[in-house]
Amino acid sequence: MALNNSNSIDKDWYLIKKITPYLYLIQENFEKIDSHYYTSFTNMYLIIGSHTALLFDTGTGIVNLKPYIKPIIKNHELIVINSHNHFDHVGGNYFFEETMIHRLDFKKLTKNMDLRFLSSSNSIVKNYLEKINYELSFANSMVPLNGDEVFELGGLKVNVIYTPGHTPGSICLYLDTGEIFTGDTFQLGAIFLPSTEIVNDYIVSLNKILNIATKFPNPKLYPGHEKIGLSINYIHELINTINLIETKTPVIDNHIISKIYDFTDFKLIFSME
Repeated sequence: MALNNSNSIDKDWYLIKKITPYLYLIQENFEKIDSHYYTSFTNMYLIIGSHTALLFDTGTGIVNLKPYIKPIIKNHELIVINSHNHFDHVGGNYFFEETMIHRLDFKKLTKNMDLRFLSSSNSIVKNYLEKINYELSFANSMVPLNGDEVFELGGLKVNVIYTPGHTPGSICLYLDTGEIFTGDTFQLGAIFLPSTEIVNDYIVSLNKILNIATKFPNPKLYPGHEKIGLSINYIHELINTINLIETKTPVIDNHIISKIYDFTDFKLIFSME
């Protein structure tokens, strides 16, 4: 179920922008859904090869994404991959016949997802959530990934990297043309992590991205939220920022039950649940 149907699409819900001849950005305005999560936009990406297209993340599912991307995909086969198992990246999975996600994030999607944490959403979204009883279903076929796969789209290869931290099964993708799609492993602004105990593992994941970036003369980062096409230097800055946590006193956010370390370019948010 979604807010729209095939005859009545909210044309303003998604912003689609062509970045290169083979890459499209799809943005969903998360502030329309809930403004408590320090997030303005969720970014999805559509990569078009000569015979196959790949969609990285499916958004919240509040509005059906499929009619928006159909004119771009045309008759191409479609692969759908999730960066991780959070609502704003997997909510639209049920519109697609098959989706893929890392095996360590797979289990969470084998049962309905409780969305009561969005009970403070605006009235339009709340109406949708009430209709689905604050539960998100993932009834369609899901395929677990190991985190080292390569997908051939026709003239473009998409490589999977396993980057745990934000979730146990977080992954990134990269193209041989130098675009690195980081999901929620990296972005400017809010960095959500489950606890301070996983920081070392998270830094290992960030260094994996840095190592991949050395393959390319001008790598660019395409995160799961906010600004895109970013310099790899921001990864170095984030690692340095994490090492400064002990110099800061966190602010407690009781709405999202988290402690927040606020820096210039990054807001490090650790769950207290």
